[in-house]
Amino acid sequence: MFGNNQIYDRNYLFNDSFKTFLDKDGSFQLDIYEYLLKPNDLNLCDLDNGEYYLLVQLPGQTNITRQRFDITVENSTEYWRIKNIESSVILPKNITKDSLFVVKADPIYWSRAFPIEGPGAYAGKKAMDALVSELSQSWVEDRFITTSFFLEPIRCKQDSVSFTANQLEGNVPLTVQFFDNSTFNGTGFLWDFGDGTTSNERNPNHVYNKTGIFDVTFTVNGTGTDGKEKNPLRKYNYIIVKEISPQYYDPVADFTYAKLDNEPLTIRFIDQSYGSTPLTYLWSFGNNSMSTEKSPQHTFPSVGKYAVNLTVTDQYAKSNWTSRVVPVPPMNSPVANFEYNLNSVNPLQVQFNDLSLGDISSWQWSFGDGTGSSTQSPTHLYNDYGSYDVTLTAGNRLGSNSITLKLNIENPLVTAGFKWTNIGNRTVRFTDTSQGKISNWTLEFGDGNIQNFVQNWNVYDHKYSQLGNYYAKLTVENEYNKDTYSNQIMLYRNDGSNPI
Repeated sequence: MFGNNQIYDRNYLFNDSFKTFLDKDGSFQLDIYEYLLKPNDLNLCDLDNGEYYLLVQLPGQTNITRQRFDITVENSTEYWRIKNIESSVILPKNITKDSLFVVKADPIYWSRAFPIEGPGAYAGKKAMDALVSELSQSWVEDRFITTSFFLEPIRCKQDSVSFTANQLEGNVPLTVQFFDNSTFNGTGFLWDFGDGTTSNERNPNHVYNKTGIFDVTFTVNGTGTDGKEKNPLRKYNYIIVKEISPQYYDPVADFTYAKLDNEPLTIRFIDQSYGSTPLTYLWSFGNNSMSTEKSPQHTFPSVGKYAVNLTVTDQYAKSNWTSRVVPVPPMNSPVANFEYNLNSVNPLQVQFNDLSLGDISSWQWSFGDGTGSSTQSPTHLYNDYGSYDVTLTAGNRLGSNSITLKLNIENPLVTAGFKWTNIGNRTVRFTDTSQGKISNWTLEFGDGNIQNFVQNWNVYDHKYSQLGNYYAKLTVENEYNKDTYSNQIMLYRNDGSNPI
């Protein structure tokens, strides 16, 4: 029998030493006091008010000389009979004084089903439901019936020890207010809270500072109206103190993938999982290959489709997995192509960049000056300015392909120069004689006026405001070099006299 409240100082009542007979109509009557309370040294007044659950169990095998239960309790007559007589039966480990279990045979190996006494013990309806679930299994031959009843307040001639608490479960630190509900006034009180601390207050307030499941024992000194001292009341597994659980999301496994350029049959897998870090990873590539990297790359043995699985596990040992079918495409024939860039400081140094298409596995360069390279995108330093035919040959297992581009490296040296001619009316015609690859010209006329050119100007006419001597200057430049040339401009009267 189980109760939603403690059955005095016990979690349950059990008796397997009685017999009863069926009435003519096939029914039988069960006296709870005679068969359960009295054998356990209890009276009706020892029961708290509330609901109780009763189960009567009959053995599946029964006759005058033989009976056998498939479900029983570790301290039952059936358990010890089996232990002492049937040596072929394998029983659970020895019973300890701090716990007691319901045990089951399936069919000769006995195992523990759930605790009914000690740490984590089932009580009340939870214990009844667990017992019914075990007895209802298909292999169990035991028969059983269940019922429940509600005990209303009753008048008892004897007094009893009783207590309650304002809360029975919570997170650490848990503050619990205990109340003395005994039916008589004691002369002294002793509370044992089960965590190593005690109190002599009648209605103490106690803080549990550690996690666990605690029995609470209450002792009231003195005698009741019947003149008798009362036994302490112990409630098993009464207070449950839990650790505050961290809030986090369950892990979710996810990934994407991409084919690696120029690496045939190789796929890069990119983890996109999330969860409570750190996460651990287990990849299965569908070809008996595994990896524990976060974002691995894998070379498959051949073209085809592979079922790739990723399992992630978070720091709380929770796991999640996902799977995708990943296609590994065939190798493409090479198509060679490249570009080049001259160095901004030294034009003789050239950076070549491979732009070839296909699954390229080899590169062969010829720089047109008798040298070459097998690097994918090399840098090369030429000795002289000039024109070079550069060839790239790209290859893989399907063959090779080549391309040749013309490379012109011009000498960046520039030389500034100009001629001037007086064409009359205070106007001077400037003719550019500069040499080199020029990108910018700056012509200063000496009278405060300046003219900039960004392309070849060849001839330019400038009119001065008055006759006289002027110092004109031309500056030419490109991204590498710069040069300047100056010349005196002399404007005279038409009669050839000195300028005024």
